[in-house]
Amino acid sequence: MTMTMNTNTNIRLKIAIALYLLFIFVVLFYKPQFIFNEGGELKSFGTGENKTILPLWIIFALMGILSYYITIIMVVN
Repeated sequence: MTMTMNTNTNIRLKIAIALYLLFIFVVLFYKPQFIFNEGGELKSFGTGENKTILPLWIIFALMGILSYYITIIMVVN
């Protein structure tokens, strides 16, 4: 029982890391306008002209949580 549970945890973790890295690659490749300015540089955190309320580090943290949650749903015991 413990061996199966440990194997599922390892598989979940590997899938979550791969999914997280894929998410990061997609964001950095496409450079969405709400994170990057027209020159491809990161917008600073805040409200107002040329700023964003969703900085890159928050997006990456949310993607990490989302990728792990997706793997929990995908890989059923």
